[in-house]
Amino acid sequence: PSQDLDLSGTRVAGPGLVHLSGLEGLTDLDLKGTPVTDAGLHSLRNLNSLETLNLEQTQVCDAGLEYIARLVQLDWLNLKDTKVSDAGLEHLASLPRLRHLHLEGTGVSSQGLRHLKGLATLRELYLPSDMPQDGELQRLHKAIPECWIYLGSCYYDQ
Repeated sequence: PSQDLDLSGTRVAGPGLVHLSGLEGLTDLDLKGTPVTDAGLHSLRNLNSLETLNLEQTQVCDAGLEYIARLVQLDWLNLKDTKVSDAGLEHLASLPRLRHLHLEGTGVSSQGLRHLKGLATLRELYLPSDMPQDGELQRLHKAIPECWIYLGSCYYDQ
């Protein structure tokens, strides 16, 4: 049975997340709109059953994604409206089961997309609406043709 924990909109931060490290069966964690930072994500690194993680509107940056990369069961990751940039995407390249990735409102550019080309399981990718439709975007689409790519609310189809 799945275990879900919705802490969205609360004031939980790094010290509070330490208590989650013992929830080995946790599959779904919603931290949207919390003051969670990269340091707080350190406490999540051993949640090996986690499949869904919502970090939308948190203070997460590139360094925190190093801890996220250890969550090998992760299927759905929302980083919308965070401070993640191209450098952070390199950490996500090692997630073997990632199918849904939300990057709207981040500092990710088309150059960072090269880190995602090896994610063969990726099926939905949401990118900033102002992302240039250049060669990197086309190469990603070609590398993972089964992946639906959205620029804001528009579907990208070369």
